[in-house]
Amino acid sequence: MKIFLRKCAISTILFFQKYIPKTRIQIERDALIGERNLLLKERQELVDKIDRILDKDPISFTDMITKTEMAQPGISPVYTVIGSAGRTATQWITDALNCHDDVFFAHGATVKPTKDVPTDREALFLRMALEDSKFDFSDVDGFFDIIETCGDYDVYGCVHALNAAGIAEHQEKFGRQFVLMAICRHPIRRLNSFLARRMYEVRSFEFRRESFIDEYRLLNNDMIASISREYNLAELSDEDVVFIQVVQVIMDEDKRNFNYQIPIYTMERLTSDLDYFINFFLSATNYLVDPDKKFIKRLSEVSAVDTRFEHMPLASDDFLSWPSWRQDYFRDQIERYDLFKAYKQLGYDLSVLYNPELFKK
Repeated sequence: MKIFLRKCAISTILFFQKYIPKTRIQIERDALIGERNLLLKERQELVDKIDRILDKDPISFTDMITKTEMAQPGISPVYTVIGSAGRTATQWITDALNCHDDVFFAHGATVKPTKDVPTDREALFLRMALEDSKFDFSDVDGFFDIIETCGDYDVYGCVHALNAAGIAEHQEKFGRQFVLMAICRHPIRRLNSFLARRMYEVRSFEFRRESFIDEYRLLNNDMIASISREYNLAELSDEDVVFIQVVQVIMDEDKRNFNYQIPIYTMERLTSDLDYFINFFLSATNYLVDPDKKFIKRLSEVSAVDTRFEHMPLASDDFLSWPSWRQDYFRDQIERYDLFKAYKQLGYDLSVLYNPELFKK
């Protein structure tokens, strides 16, 4: 009798599951669970593949990538824009990406004529812009037309030259479809590095002083006066002006990247975690290029990240080295841009902003 009742109960459940429609919430929940399980499976497969490469397994990485993971045939070349306002190891990342024979990434506003001459920093498209008055930096397709003259590659890209969020906002205007990515860094460490670099340029080049100091003061006179009043400053020094500039540059770009849901990778892990960088490489090449053993070996030979403008060992040390008004201004801008939670999700500790006494030695 018990067995009969159990069978009836099971039949009733199966009947309702089959013939009673699911609610919208149940359907969405099932879909999310399915996506999560698929992502976990793909993640484990990627980890296993990387382990095989590092263990010098003879099986080719490309042979192991499933058809669903690989980009569809016929979409080469891939065009990739990796955005960064600067001071996120973009030169190192560009050199690391270019370790592969089938990809070419330009860095910043310069394009190397060939990868065989890595020390040649000729501003190729700048020169062409001077020769063609119709060239416009906002013409992203024109930018990539010039990059494609550098050779025959499966992937063409640029790091630090273009704003990824800006392209996402106006994607329909371009003739190409772009893979969009961005690089972030702990905002305090990045700000100090940015400030040191810009002040070096201001002191070394007169034209930099004109654009970073004189023109900025002229164009933002009201804002500078307002900041002086709000933080009780008699006068803002040149370095103070550059500090304000850099805060705006960093937070404007980071906020837009978060808003447009651009995939964001952190500089800290890209320069220290091989698995993380391989994942970044696969995304940057739209899974079209095999990160083979030759590429892995070349990665280990890339020169170290430039640290000329890095001085403090910890972000908290950087923050505590600032005058009190800069600490207050930075904290206020983090709140104004609503970035505290976003930075925290990337793994950045900003507790020093609200508890500086805990970090004082």
